[in-house]
This record gives sequence, structure tokens and C-alpha cells, in this order.
Amino acid sequence: TYHDINPKTGKDRSFHCRWVDKIGYEPQSGIVFLRFTQDIVPLITRLEENFTKYELEQVFRLTSSYAIRLYELLIQWKAIGKTPVFELATFREQLGIGVNEYKRMDHFKTRVLDLAISEISEKTDIEATYQQHKKGRSISGFSFSFKQKKPKTKIIRPETTNNNS
Repeated sequence: TYHDINPKTGKDRSFHCRWVDKIGYEPQSGIVFLRFTQDIVPLITRLEENFTKYELEQVFRLTSSYAIRLYELLIQWKAIGKTPVFELATFREQLGIGVNEYKRMDHFKTRVLDLAISEISEKTDIEATYQQHKKGRSISGFSFSFKQKKPKTKIIRPETTNNNS
């Protein structure tokens, strides 16, 4: 899914399409061939100007796909250390949660959000917390605060050689 602005009306629109048109594989060399769809080529050629960069080292130990996606959402706001309120329906979609998954808020929070926050805080370069926002008695969205962890310092001890001759 990607979004853009209709140049004629100025209104937001979204498109759902496949990214890859054709895939090929050459077994002898292990080379994979990809041909992206016509709609996607302009989007991927401008990746650096439109997307957040982070080090893969920060997410490779994460085992939950929700933790990886949440880390990606949080790190977009790295400069200020907090996010705006993510409206619940949009946030669920951003995490890749279907409309029939984790319908109960207590299940969503314990099985998705709390686990993702715990894993991010334990295994990446940031420590994160969240706040829930309500409209009436129902939770309508979440916002997040996070801070950069202090880098771990390695103690390097000089090697001692034992010359017993």
C-alpha cells in the first residue's frame, strides 16, 4: 500500500499493488532476478528521501514482526524522542494486524504492544514506553516516548604474556 495526493483534486488517495512483476532464479550461480512493477519503480528510486534509515544491527535480534515494525515507526521520530498519537485503526494496519486479529484491547496490549515494547527496550538501542489515549471510555490511540540507550563501553585489558623460560 502506498499513498499520494491526487494532483487534480488535492485529496489523499491510497493504492494497493504488488511490488514485484516477475522473479527469476539462476540455480548455478544463485542469482535472483527481480522486475518491479511499473507503479513501484518511481517509489523505490526515491527511497532515501522518503524513508527512515536505521541500522539492521538494531533489529536483527527482534523475533516479533510487531516489534520490528514498531521500532521502524518509533525511529522515524528519533530526533524528538516521542511520537504523535497513532489512531488505533491506522496503528493496527501499520503493524500488519488484520481486522479480526486481537479484537479485544487487553489481548492487543499484552500479546502485541507490551511484548513489542519489551523486546525493543531489551534488544535495541532505544528504551520505549507508551501512553494510551481515550475518547470516552474506549482507547482511540497510542503515543510513544523513547530514549537512546547509553552505548555499552567495552573494557579492553592489555594482554599479558607469560614468559616462563
